[in-house]
Amino acid sequence: MSYILDALNKSSKEQSPDKPPDINSYALVSPGTASGRPWILSIVILTLIVVNGAGLGFWLIKNGSSSEEANTKTGPNESPIVASQQQSVNVPQVIRPSSVKRQTSQLTSQPAHIRQLVSNLSFSSHIYSEYPDLRAVSINGKRFTEMEMITSELQLEQVTPNGVILGYESQRFEVDILNNWPD
Repeated sequence: MSYILDALNKSSKEQSPDKPPDINSYALVSPGTASGRPWILSIVILTLIVVNGAGLGFWLIKNGSSSEEANTKTGPNESPIVASQQQSVNVPQVIRPSSVKRQTSQLTSQPAHIRQLVSNLSFSSHIYSEYPDLRAVSINGKRFTEMEMITSELQLEQVTPNGVILGYESQRFEVDILNNWPD
């Protein structure tokens, strides 16, 4: 019975070609005319592949010649240093005096006016690292690194694993801030 209905529907469509298809009708579209011009899409894709291949080939040739030039400029036992392989880290450098090291004493052995000066300092953070450029402490709400002046007469000379070494005029003394951290 469905064969008969299909034949009737087909004949009614042939009789009225101006009428748009309804929801129950079949779309009779040939595969070659569905997208209009499928060869244009193929040409665009092929062109993109060729251009990308040419660019990759140019890049490989360019990089190959620069590594050959680097090999010819170095000696037989030297290895070339390529700029793209070097890594730089922006870590501030601290310049330390290379003079003779002064003796370090404990804060308790210092005169009363120095102990009073240090007791007015409020340490809020202590950062110790193997790398001296990364060491820092926070004193009275300000961040200080090694060799910076805390006050006009007091200098932070070094951050140690347990505290700091401060300098006052020609004297150098250690302050253990981790074991005496305020609660």
